[in-house]
This record gives sequence, C-alpha cells and structure tokens, in this order.
Amino acid sequence: MNKNPLTSANFDQTIANGVTLVDLWAPWCGYCRRIAPAVEALADELDGRIRVAGVNVDDAPDVAARFGVNTIPTLLLFKDGRAAAKSTKASAAQADTPAAAPKPAEGKKTKEQKRAEAQARAALNKKLKGVRNQLKKIEAELDKKRARYDELMELMASEELYADQDKFNAALGEYNGLKQELPKLEDEWLELSTQIEEETARELS
Repeated sequence: MNKNPLTSANFDQTIANGVTLVDLWAPWCGYCRRIAPAVEALADELDGRIRVAGVNVDDAPDVAARFGVNTIPTLLLFKDGRAAAKSTKASAAQADTPAAAPKPAEGKKTKEQKRAEAQARAALNKKLKGVRNQLKKIEAELDKKRARYDELMELMASEELYADQDKFNAALGEYNGLKQELPKLEDEWLELSTQIEEETARELS
C-alpha cells in the first residue's frame, strides 16, 4: 500500500479531520500484497469523499501498538481522529491439503507394492474423512462471515451511515461480533489443516 503513506510523525494530523481508512501492512506480508489491488481500487473509488492511506508497520510499529494491531493486513476506519472500526485479514482458507507426492520409484513397482500403496491411501482417506469434512464446514463458515465482514467495512466507509445512529450502532455491534468469531474460526481451521498435513506426511512418507 503505497498511496498516501503515513508515518508516526504525520499519522494524527492526517486522520484528524473527516473519514480516513488506514491500511496497516508490511512489505514481507504476502496477504497484504494480495489485498493491495483492492485497497488501491477502493482508494480511487472513494477519492474526494474518504481518505485512504497506508501505514508500513515496520516503519511505524508504534502506530500498530497504539491500536492493538498484532495481525496484518488490518484496516482501521477513523472519523475525525477517532477509530470507528477495525478489520483484520481474513484469512486465507484454501483447498484441502494435497496428498504427498509419490516418491520416485527405483525400477518398476510390483503389483503387491501398488496394492499396498493404494490400501495405505484408502486407509488415510478414511481416517481423515471426518477431519476434512469439518475443515470444509469451517471454510464455508469463514467465507460467509468474511463476506459479511467486508460488507460491513464497505458500509462503514459510507458517510451516510454516520447520519443514522441506530444503523451505525447495529453495524458496529455486528462488526464487533464478527471480530470475535473470525479469529476463533481461523485458529480452528489452522489446527485442522495442520493435522491433515502432518497425518498425510507421516502415513505416506
């Protein structure tokens, strides 16, 4: 995020007036690079209405610490210098962990070897079926909640929302609920993914 870069020195002055959406990122963060085009597009779309800026947390770690940011990318929404909303990455649940690639064979495998390998794969798939099904359920739930999270962030970027206090409070309440739920789901996803990866590596090594 290179558009409108913020530093520790100019941060408070920049967010003091109007609505500002701040992207906290780092050059080494792969997910930051993934969402960068979307943030840039949002900056162009909102130009003149809402200020969109970025903070490299490597250069301004005090800004991240000040707002309790320990995960990036994180989007912070400010109105007249006060934080209105916070969105951490979503995450990045991907497809099931692929099975380990077969080891190069030294010579042609016998029918017995092929049969044994097939049985091992079948046993592993049966063993991990429940875990994979649970992982898929969590991924579906994550996708649903992340989509709603993004909708809320877009809604909170609209100046019209601040004209209706009831709608703002409802949106902020839903946002805060999702902020609590998403990290728990992401941790559960990571635990199951790691289990599948480790079991696959152990059984097929």
